[in-house]
Amino acid sequence: MSPHSFRSAKGLNLTITALNEFGYGVGQKAGQVISVARTVPGDQAVVGAPKTSEKWTSAELVRVMRPGPDRVE
Repeated sequence: MSPHSFRSAKGLNLTITALNEFGYGVGQKAGQVISVARTVPGDQAVVGAPKTSEKWTSAELVRVMRPGPDRVE
């Protein structure tokens, strides 16, 4: 799968499935684990282009399309 195949014109669609040890939401696309701040499990979100460092891949939250059941505003 091409890394561009899971991107929309406005960002990457991502479902958050867990929290990591830093409290960031975590989702997965094309086998890549992506951490996103200000998200919770169950959120369906649009995120910016993933950035990869030596230790992890992260992305900026663009917007929550559908909030997860545990989200508190």
